[in-house]
Amino acid sequence: MYRIKNSSTLILPQWYRILDSLSLEEQVIPHNIHTRWNATYDMLDCAYKYRKAINEITDIQDMKLRQYEINTCKWEIVQQLHDLLKVSFFLLSITAYEA
Repeated sequence: MYRIKNSSTLILPQWYRILDSLSLEEQVIPHNIHTRWNATYDMLDCAYKYRKAINEITDIQDMKLRQYEINTCKWEIVQQLHDLLKVSFFLLSITAYEA
């Protein structure tokens, strides 16, 4: 969704219209930052919550986002990876809190 963040004139307004039509809070999906241990979890968490909007915007030909389209099988992988990282996220959060 890097393309959405860096296209303020066409794609970002359409993204916000889609979010509004789906009654979702306006948000841009966070980037995966290699130096933040929980960035992948945050990105997948947000992407999975906004999957309807992602599917909708990648379906619009004028947006030229077809290459980012995520099929059902890949969404299942996203969910599985999210669930796996969620456990790590909470375990590491508890460990950091106890330290």
